[in-house]
Amino acid sequence: FPLGFLDALDAYPSEMRGRVLAMLKWSHEYNQIYNQNLLPGVNTDFIHLKLETLFKLALANPVKEDVVRDLRYISKFMERCIAISQGGNDGIKPDGAGFHHHSVHMNYMVAFSTWINRAYSLKGTSFRVSKTAYENMCYAIKTLLLETSDGKFFPHSLTGRNPFSPSSTEK
Repeated sequence: FPLGFLDALDAYPSEMRGRVLAMLKWSHEYNQIYNQNLLPGVNTDFIHLKLETLFKLALANPVKEDVVRDLRYISKFMERCIAISQGGNDGIKPDGAGFHHHSVHMNYMVAFSTWINRAYSLKGTSFRVSKTAYENMCYAIKTLLLETSDGKFFPHSLTGRNPFSPSSTEK
């Protein structure tokens, strides 16, 4: 949905560009990046489906100072997204497991790849994610690799929506 609008930005009259960007920011909950009170456990669907667009919207801003400000906010938002969360919230748990829909769902941790790709794009810049955020993601990926290792039995609680898939039973 947003990509067509973003691809066509240069074709819009200048007055319309601002309105299109405002509409896209509204539809993608762009203001979440400014939320300093965000609790750990951001919905992994939000990360997977909207993070890339948040970056594109920040970069589409014609005011360079606003681009810099928003990239800083996005970096901090990304750090809060993978802070260790408690209870049934989405995200990374103290044991490294990835949660979605109030339980372990390994299949939904595709959000990790989106986060990693965006974090990598910030590498070497003043917008890079913190060492703590990097270490949290490393911990989650190591746990995910252990959980998806072929040829092992896993507790039903770790199998998510596909309890009898080949990755959850011994071969």
